[in-house]
Amino acid sequence: MNKEKYILNDKKEYPLTINRIINYRIRLINILGKITALFAFMFFSLTILQVISRLLDIKIYWIWESLRVLLIWSLTAGACAASLRDGHFRVNLSSSSLTGIANPDYYEVFRQLLILIFLLLLFIVTIPTIQKTKMHKMATLPLDERIFRIGFLVTIGGMFFGHLWCFIESYLKVLSIKKLWRT
Repeated sequence: MNKEKYILNDKKEYPLTINRIINYRIRLINILGKITALFAFMFFSLTILQVISRLLDIKIYWIWESLRVLLIWSLTAGACAASLRDGHFRVNLSSSSLTGIANPDYYEVFRQLLILIFLLLLFIVTIPTIQKTKMHKMATLPLDERIFRIGFLVTIGGMFFGHLWCFIESYLKVLSIKKLWRT
């Protein structure tokens, strides 16, 4: 049998699906990077404004709460982008100690599955806490504290999507290795 037939980047075997999804993923990472850069610029500008207002003895009360909201949502965009790139910090104890025993791609599939289960449980547990913070209003902004919990849920959802993508990639890699090994 022809071994090149099962390579994942082969355009004949997978005409548009994988290449198109990879392009969408790259575009999404770029958009999230731009959003994070915009939030960082706004964060930096508000911090400078706060320092200048303190030096001039002018009190602008809404800056602190705005900085908190920007910090949470910039962390949301950054965490989602890192999950899409599979760029979070990790320690690979299993692949270093078990390299001679089995294929490390199987451990990657198992690791991604455990992360997906954990994120799903965290998402389910966090949903009821949004209603509990409905009555907690911010002092100077016309928002309530739910904006932070919603940011946390969006972070978990974005990370779930990113790790789901990595799980699918790892699983397809394991399947392609199995098909190559059988031929």
